[in-house]
Amino acid sequence: MTRSLFWLGVLLMTSTAAAAPAPDKENTPFRPVLLPLGVADPAGRIGFVANDKDGIDAIDLATGDTLWQTKESTKPLLAFEKRLVVWAAVKDKPHDVRVLVLDTTDKGKKVLESEPIALPDWAVVSAPYGHTFTARAHLEKGAVVFGWEAHAFYAGGAAPTPAVLKAAKKDAAGSARVSLDTGKVEVLDPKKPDDAGPALPESLAKVKSRQYWTGSDWKTTPLVVGDKASALQGETNKDQEKLSLKIFDLASGKEKETVPLLQGKSLWPQRSLDGRHVVVNQALPKEQLPEGDYAFWIYELDTGKQVAKLPYQQTAGVSVVGGHAFFLLASPRKGPIQPRVLQAVDLKTGKVVWEHAVEPIHNVPPPP
Repeated sequence: MTRSLFWLGVLLMTSTAAAAPAPDKENTPFRPVLLPLGVADPAGRIGFVANDKDGIDAIDLATGDTLWQTKESTKPLLAFEKRLVVWAAVKDKPHDVRVLVLDTTDKGKKVLESEPIALPDWAVVSAPYGHTFTARAHLEKGAVVFGWEAHAFYAGGAAPTPAVLKAAKKDAAGSARVSLDTGKVEVLDPKKPDDAGPALPESLAKVKSRQYWTGSDWKTTPLVVGDKASALQGETNKDQEKLSLKIFDLASGKEKETVPLLQGKSLWPQRSLDGRHVVVNQALPKEQLPEGDYAFWIYELDTGKQVAKLPYQQTAGVSVVGGHAFFLLASPRKGPIQPRVLQAVDLKTGKVVWEHAVEPIHNVPPPP
């Protein structure tokens, strides 16, 4: 279970050298191609990631070269056509944020700034110790739908009473529609999910998957990719588990096939950040595994096809875009700062193609 500390990441891309569908403003939603700490363009050629200089780098995903940088934000949300959607805190208003749209053909020049989006007065978007804040976005009929979650918890040093813990705990979520023409904000019903994704047919409502890690929690719901839904199945015999993938037609709910994936010990399946793959490793120390099996096995969720077997490494997120797997790796601390890199690994050879410095972890100790 200690490896769960390294899986911290949370949806579209094909496996080898293919691109995400182009944004269709009439038949939306169009969801982001997620990378660790960033997003890729729909073609899977350029990545936009939080850099180590309080900004965003546009990166050539084939070479790792920096194409341009911007200081407008450190929070990329969505890339489509010639635009990059980001969010940023509002100056002198710690409980407000804005959605910005940048021109990716003009070195990230800002072309749109939304009205402020108000958050609860206890929410802190800079996320110091005792607070967390996350955001997401998708494109929907000429607008960006921006969703957010804010949480607060007890951050003192002394052992608190149950009453203190209860008083410190706060949770909130919301969403807003931002016009791409005017930047006008329409706050949406907080009781309705801002991005539920494709609905499962009634015939699949009771289908359960063998649990898998999403980057933030464990799930047992079917995984939807395109016009298919998949569910992991595990069969245990002594200390060995046989993992397979049951694939369904999304429209009819009918089972299409079951594809064997992997047999091993302590299998740990995780949905990739791109949402189209499952990444599996055996959660055991290297010395307890056969030569070569201290590894990640990567499979397509819509076919069960294995696309790679790569050397295992402790990572806080995996995404598969084009012909590479992208990992977020942390280095040893340097005082309160823990440097991180985005690493690109070739799916065919398993070799590291490039590394790029990205936003570090700021280790702030809790108050006494």
